[in-house]
Amino acid sequence: MTIVPDDLKTRRRGRQGGELVGDRLAKRSGELSSTWLRKETAIMDDAVERLRASKQSCLKTERKSALEVGEEWATEAARYGELLRIAKAVEEARREIDLQTLQDLIGPEHKMDAGDWVRFWEDRGFSGDSEPSDVWARAFADGAARFFQMVRSQL
Repeated sequence: MTIVPDDLKTRRRGRQGGELVGDRLAKRSGELSSTWLRKETAIMDDAVERLRASKQSCLKTERKSALEVGEEWATEAARYGELLRIAKAVEEARREIDLQTLQDLIGPEHKMDAGDWVRFWEDRGFSGDSEPSDVWARAFADGAARFFQMVRSQL
């Protein structure tokens, strides 16, 4: 049998009690962390959803503008060969039209230099230091092709 002095028993209980308090603090800290994490996740989810909706609105506006500009270009300035190449590319569902592809369709001989393209895009509303996005380029091609399809049988 082991005899333990009272003051040692008290110190041992205090340490055990301290460990219990420590465990409770750790548990509470974990709960707070979990609550904070859930709140942060909800905030992020809300922000992502808001930005996703904003992106869709922006893309819709950008696409509408580009369709109009593409149609206007086709009506006022495009040549037959340019429109024919663009219309064929748009008809090919597998072919993705990005800005470089559009420029290649408009000028397959690559006679236009960087300055020519800057002026081309400036004439369509872009400033010298910006150029259309790929979404805009695709919509521009769609607008030009749509116009070409309307007049093609009359040519």
